[in-house]
Amino acid sequence: MSGDEEESVPILTVVQAYSPDIKVQRLMQQFRGMVNYIIRAGVRSGKTDRREFGEERRYLRSAYRLESSLVQSAIGHAAGILKLRKEALKAGQEVKEPYCRRLFLKASDGVRIREGILDMPECMRVPLTERTLEVIGSHEVKQVTLTANKCCISYSLEPEPIPTYGVLALDLNLRNVTMADTKGSIIRLDIARLADIPMTYRDVQSRFTRNDNRIREELYQKYGDLERRRVNSELHKLTHAVVEYAAENNFAIAVEDLNGLRERFTRESGKTERYRAMMNHWRYGEILRQIAYKSECEGVELIQLNSHETAGTSSRCSSCGCDFLVEESYRTLKCLKCELVIDRDENAAKNILAGALRHRAVGRPEEAMREHESASSKVDGRQVRHG
Repeated sequence: MSGDEEESVPILTVVQAYSPDIKVQRLMQQFRGMVNYIIRAGVRSGKTDRREFGEERRYLRSAYRLESSLVQSAIGHAAGILKLRKEALKAGQEVKEPYCRRLFLKASDGVRIREGILDMPECMRVPLTERTLEVIGSHEVKQVTLTANKCCISYSLEPEPIPTYGVLALDLNLRNVTMADTKGSIIRLDIARLADIPMTYRDVQSRFTRNDNRIREELYQKYGDLERRRVNSELHKLTHAVVEYAAENNFAIAVEDLNGLRERFTRESGKTERYRAMMNHWRYGEILRQIAYKSECEGVELIQLNSHETAGTSSRCSSCGCDFLVEESYRTLKCLKCELVIDRDENAAKNILAGALRHRAVGRPEEAMREHESASSKVDGRQVRHG
């Protein structure tokens, strides 16, 4: 299989609890030693490509006497770390010399499942739970990562694309996700907890009074881990609900481009410090990432609109297309041309849907054929051009 074909296949990971025996712990120590040796060699020589470490590969084979697949895996992992370091240095960031401290081991070749047992190089055998076997099924195992308490198994998934009969457009906001589809439905998902959870832990951490830096770091890490687990749980519930709804109704999912959003909320923006903190903690990038890979796994088409196509979605009328919207009440807009009164988020979702229908000729024809009148519109019979 070529590299391009491999990238097009979704890779998922299932995790189960694992306690390594003495033999596996020794192999983990050796694997960590090989990774750190390659990192030191790469830092000295400037090498970042795994193919450049031929001499180091021969040394590791003779020094550790492990199967070549494990040596190759260690070199590949170290090369990835060195590439990240090189990119950070190029960006002008201050970077310390990388070093792997925790025990781990990665294997991709010579890995297979037989009779509920995961066979790995160097005669390593990991018993798999019923849930792990059920999740993997007949899919091909791509890579296995062992740590001091976990076994992570990555496998390839080749879903069949579902037929697309409509589009589901998403408008992401700080406290809700508003969805509009070609059936005319408007659905609002409440995600206020995603904004409140980081603020709760921020308030807790602001009240720490210990002067001991070591204790403070431990407490920050403890509450940071708790925050991430709670936020990730809410994110997965949200993205699962969105993709499941699209798959059940044979919808493609249309999302907007939110790159550069945080740049609008600097100190000069006039917003309060707490509001800026909420915006900086907003995980919109992770929401889009999870929707993208879950859509790929379910065979749902994803339409990603660029910033030009989604510009002004909240300020342009979704009915007539003009830009003459005024605020009628809190988060409610009124069009001065067609006198439409509509919720701000619902209006944005409908505009995103109209933009997606220009890519995908599905749903109601009048949505796809509607002209974009943001550059030129008529008010009271007069032609008005906007800057």
